[in-house]
Amino acid sequence: MSRALNRFAMVEADSAWQLLKALEFENHEPYRAKLFINALEEVHHAFLFKSMANKFTRKSSINIAARRDKIYISADHDIRFKVAHYLGEKNVYGQFLSYANAIKNEEVKNLFLGIRGDEEEHQHMAYLHLKEKTGSNFRLNLFILREYLDIAYNDFVRFGKSIGDFFSGIIIFVLYFIGGVFFGKLCRRIITLQSKRKYLEL
Repeated sequence: MSRALNRFAMVEADSAWQLLKALEFENHEPYRAKLFINALEEVHHAFLFKSMANKFTRKSSINIAARRDKIYISADHDIRFKVAHYLGEKNVYGQFLSYANAIKNEEVKNLFLGIRGDEEEHQHMAYLHLKEKTGSNFRLNLFILREYLDIAYNDFVRFGKSIGDFFSGIIIFVLYFIGGVFFGKLCRRIITLQSKRKYLEL
């Protein structure tokens, strides 16, 4: 439980960091203010998750100050970032309800439901600004579809890599096993002969 809650704290802290980095390229003052408030609430969520995680363990917990890669690299990534922001809030809003329903601990359940209430407002704000930026429902849905396709592609690549690593591990294990069976005795004989030779030289 503690490890999982710490993971949620890391994700919330990363969300805050990404939003603050996006402020570097955002010129629309009302939206900047909303992004900043959004970031502060994500920091608070990270604090709540980490505080809850500490109740379940006496060991030192995961450090939420992990290495991060910016999503919003330049002004050219404006629409892409806003799509990622909206989908992230939308997915969290749905997932947190599932987590709350699956968890038996009432305190943790209420934590997810409470944070979910904030995420609903974040999702609505992100959607309205994305719609304003894209100019039409058609373009909005087009950008969302492209983002989903990119996510699916990246998941497929990661899955393929994990499968490749798995089979590579099996092949290496088999080669070492076969080598141990067929060459083990030969290696022991060579080592024994070398040891005897050194002993006779003494």
